[in-house]
Amino acid sequence: MPPDIQKKLVEERLEKSAAIEYKLVTKKTSSEEGHEDKLPESQRSLSDKLKEDLVLKPIIAFLNSIGRQSALLVLGVETKGTLAVDTVPFPVDLLSEDKIRGWVNNYFGSLPEIPASPKLKIVQVDYPHDKRVIIIEVNPLEEVVYFSKLENRCYVRRSAESIDLPLVDFYAMVETQSIPLTYLRIESHPEGKTEEGILKKFRLSALFVNRGSRPAKDVVSTISIGARNCDAGRVTFVVDKSHFTDISEFNPGHLRTYQIKSADILYPGINTLIDRISVGLPTGGVLTVMSRTCDSAGMSRQYWEMNDSGAIVEMHTDHRRWGQAKSAKEEPSGRETSSAGANGIPSGPANSPPGSHD
Repeated sequence: MPPDIQKKLVEERLEKSAAIEYKLVTKKTSSEEGHEDKLPESQRSLSDKLKEDLVLKPIIAFLNSIGRQSALLVLGVETKGTLAVDTVPFPVDLLSEDKIRGWVNNYFGSLPEIPASPKLKIVQVDYPHDKRVIIIEVNPLEEVVYFSKLENRCYVRRSAESIDLPLVDFYAMVETQSIPLTYLRIESHPEGKTEEGILKKFRLSALFVNRGSRPAKDVVSTISIGARNCDAGRVTFVVDKSHFTDISEFNPGHLRTYQIKSADILYPGINTLIDRISVGLPTGGVLTVMSRTCDSAGMSRQYWEMNDSGAIVEMHTDHRRWGQAKSAKEEPSGRETSSAGANGIPSGPANSPPGSHD
């Protein structure tokens, strides 16, 4: 794999651009991670600056770029101007995937605020003598504006550079990107057992949630329910017909499909509860719930699984703004790894806005 990276980036003369950035990582960038509390203030500040320059700044700039295209940050490459001239692997203890994800989780902010971290695909390419190069594919998650809480700055990508975004431009971008982001929250509540414990009964309720910064109009969701690891024919349903419209005949691939609507405009921070579906699930079975929630601005797709104890887990979420070419996916854990291709390059408390820049 290391020779493949050398060939792809250096021999093919792949230049820095609006979607590619290279960073050289050397021992000078080490500030004894994990022992910063023992260092002088000047060195702790230097450590923060290096986190910002190496990782936070280029990733945020990519996320805020016009077009929201996928981009690559390659750590461990020497450049001359915009041209990659050599791969320079660095000691593995200087930088790792876990450190990078920790910095992103701790220091990234966004407006409007969203709960998930940006989608990153990180590949660590190991070299002899405990050295490595790290490749990060950056994929925009939502139509939001990102900033660094570490340095209180916002960045955008312009040509082959990541540049500071002035405060007035930051707020203008937030205004442009602010949209409603509607999702469902599915909750499960035990209701006892039937048929001598063969079926376990649960009440499912749906909650419309607007995570965006604008009111959502015309909100409607389609919920499809299936089952596995059990006799699906034994799964029972009792629904509140005043809230749930049965449209199962249009979706024979699932046991039941229901449509629900939000009666009023859905405002950010004000959720709407839709109750209820009673489900009888055979012992050992797993209930699957898939939803598509649409509003005037876009569509969210979600997937949950619930076991026979009633524990329901959201497995997948993505959101697409109308007019986007494809969905920007997110994982609830905020973590994703990706295997590399043949050439070693991968095929993904409330925030405060940044202040003025020095």
